[in-house]
Amino acid sequence: MEDFSPNHVLRQLHVKYGVSPYFKVSVEPNPFIPGANSITISPSGLGLPDRSYYYTRQDDPIQKAYKQLIRDVVVYLSVTRIEAEKFGEDMFYYEKRIAEITPHSYEMLNPVNTHNSIKLSELKITAASLPLQDILTALFPESNVTEETEVIVTSPSYLTKVSQITATTDRAIFNSYVIWTLVRKYLPYLSSQFTLTVDSFHSELLGVQHSIPRWEKCSRFVKQCMGLAVESALESQNPIRNKTKTEITNIFQEVSKAVQTRLKEYKISSELKQYLQRKISKLKLQIGLPDLIRKDYLKNYYSKLIILKTNLFESFKNSLSFKRKIEEQLLIAPHSQDKLVFHATYYSTQVSYSAALNTVIVPRAMLTEFIYEDDYPSSILYGRLGVQIANAILSSVLPFDSAWNANSRLLSHYHSIVNESHQSVDSTRSCLTNFVLAHELGLSENSAELTSLSVLKHSSSINIAHQALENYLKDRSHMHQPSLEKLEDSALFFLSYAQTECSRNTKQQELYDSLVNYQLPPKSQLEVAWHQIPEFQTSLECSISKNERCSDIF
Repeated sequence: MEDFSPNHVLRQLHVKYGVSPYFKVSVEPNPFIPGANSITISPSGLGLPDRSYYYTRQDDPIQKAYKQLIRDVVVYLSVTRIEAEKFGEDMFYYEKRIAEITPHSYEMLNPVNTHNSIKLSELKITAASLPLQDILTALFPESNVTEETEVIVTSPSYLTKVSQITATTDRAIFNSYVIWTLVRKYLPYLSSQFTLTVDSFHSELLGVQHSIPRWEKCSRFVKQCMGLAVESALESQNPIRNKTKTEITNIFQEVSKAVQTRLKEYKISSELKQYLQRKISKLKLQIGLPDLIRKDYLKNYYSKLIILKTNLFESFKNSLSFKRKIEEQLLIAPHSQDKLVFHATYYSTQVSYSAALNTVIVPRAMLTEFIYEDDYPSSILYGRLGVQIANAILSSVLPFDSAWNANSRLLSHYHSIVNESHQSVDSTRSCLTNFVLAHELGLSENSAELTSLSVLKHSSSINIAHQALENYLKDRSHMHQPSLEKLEDSALFFLSYAQTECSRNTKQQELYDSLVNYQLPPKSQLEVAWHQIPEFQTSLECSISKNERCSDIF
């Protein structure tokens, strides 16, 4: 205990083991200098996926499962059961202490609030007990980190408060906590007795009934460490055809036109309208990975990754070192494709929007059966992929991504566009919150309010994609599909969309999605769409539900 140095331990965990107690260090696009990147410091340190889980009742099964996970792991590390139970209680309540100062994750969605540029010299005063400069210097030794280096701090108040916590924490508790964060990070790579405890915990957290097969764990691990290589290999084996790219580009253009048309009718100020129209006009589309990435870029990207074929654990540790080198390269000499690489590999299974690039990215995985085939009728393509593309395009003009302008710069707190963008959807969000509560879709009032923006975006994307389909078919000869003669194009569109929502989640997964991702369960999203979009009901010759539709669905 006499030789114990908290600062040394924190530095070792961050630098050598890739563990992030108290705070997390990453490299993100600089919101004020397009093309540049900055070191970002964010809240970290909770074992449960959201602070909300620490405030349920004491007999909550997820709380009990988490304490049991800690206890069982510690017992396997040769501690008595009584000591292990005390350790589990101590760690839970210490993490709860951190949870109390951790900002609500919904607040962290607003980029205007989370991009605070602060010099390390200032952080030495406001977060005095955290060895930030030492850690950053060790993480990025060639980046010339000094006291004058500006970093992005997502929550300055959190950093100040967590610094106070570390300064007042008993050394034994501090040591126990950082050791637990280390063990928690490496649990998936330990022997079966440890991984079984994780499976038991996930059973309570997400309702998972069976452990994930080893092959799937391995594939996830490879994807995590070598996502770009995996995507590149898959695209090389199954290249995206030019016909496919043309079809997707046409859908993107039709959906963009529909959004621009709706913008003209939107009841907002001329300043906000011009701002959003400019974003849409400069919006770019990326289908799969750029050809440049699959050639020289890929070879250079992985040149510093050391893989030991017979030693998984050492390879994992090497991947952490490799990740730091890649991040340092992003700081020193960023490549024009770096941001696209990160986004395309991180969101490799869904159409997404990158605010830092003002680009909609359609990954290769979305261009496979059941979602896409070149010969599918337009109504099916728009109902499946078109809705997702519409969702990504709407992200660019709705909060929170609307705070990034067309040139990939972030607006300030005081810009009128920021406030008006939120105000423009307030009444609709309030209406949708009341709708979700009135239809008893399983959410509390607070959760219904927090999910209302994603509900608005989801319903609007269906509306927009359907309008885009109608515009596309307007000047084309009408054709019924074989064996589906009774179904018009709109009916096929809505049935195709509905199929994408035909999945069932466990109650635990639904709770997780509402607390962490702010999303309704698929069945509930489908019910909202059914009531909020009249064309959904009329296309299937059903009577329209009146007095339930919220006005101004985008």
